[in-house]
Amino acid sequence: MRKLTVLSICVALVFCLSFTTSAMASDEEEILQLQSNFLKANSTGDYALMSTLYWHSPKTISITPGSPPLILQGWDESIGQYWKMSSASAAEPTTTTSPLFIQPKVTFLKDDVAVINGYEYFVETDTKTKEQTTATIRITRIVQKIGGKWLIVNEHASMLPTE
Repeated sequence: MRKLTVLSICVALVFCLSFTTSAMASDEEEILQLQSNFLKANSTGDYALMSTLYWHSPKTISITPGSPPLILQGWDESIGQYWKMSSASAAEPTTTTSPLFIQPKVTFLKDDVAVINGYEYFVETDTKTKEQTTATIRITRIVQKIGGKWLIVNEHASMLPTE
């Protein structure tokens, strides 16, 4: 009888652990899809898609690469405006090849909070001159599951030094 109880407990533990691992794997896939959607929206100037990826809160923070780098806070107050301007400038005569996300790493801080680390690699081609420029950006994004959806709540991006 005692062996049956121990066996039942072991089976229950294995079931619980496999469910937790499966849920985390599913969440990781959703987070990586969010990152993929970010790259797609960024390279195509799709403001509507970009808008779905962020927490629309005054607490949302974004530190952008560039010269000078910007510290933006609040979706409505500044981050959304930044992406609207970026989307408008995407109409300039350049094309961006499918950007790559290199060395993705997702770390869960809690069941509903995770950090994404990696490098984004872009190649832009001027449609008139055919001149290409590349950029590699290191990123850290904090995402949180809000209302059943993973959203960017804080991010930091910086350009890698050029040689």
